[in-house]
Amino acid sequence: MSERLPLNSLQKGIYGRLTDAGDGISTDVYDEVPEGTAPPYVEIGSCSVSLELEKISEATTTLHAFSDEAGNKACNDILEASIESLTGSALTLDESFTQALGRLEVAEIFKEYHAEGKLVRYGVLRFRWILSDDA
Repeated sequence: MSERLPLNSLQKGIYGRLTDAGDGISTDVYDEVPEGTAPPYVEIGSCSVSLELEKISEATTTLHAFSDEAGNKACNDILEASIESLTGSALTLDESFTQALGRLEVAEIFKEYHAEGKLVRYGVLRFRWILSDDA
């Protein structure tokens, strides 16, 4: 029996949820941020997978949120909306994978100073997922 990685399925599920008209967030979401894009936006970052059992995978994914508004509130609001969107109910995955568990593992916010003197708030969320390969 071959093992399958849920990377594409998980990324599609996260993107689909965050951009869903009913359950998504109001901030633009990217897998790859187009050059010259100004904040606010969310970027889907790294993903790692550990195959725990024959049909069970444990995965972590990272989201990066950016805001150029003064203070932390705007970035915090993006982080909160992202958490609510991704943990409100199970993600819809394809390729015969299903989500057994999804939870927030880490949330952080930083100040990032750019060369032109602009201050950007930069938030990071890391989620842990338990996924089942139903194929």
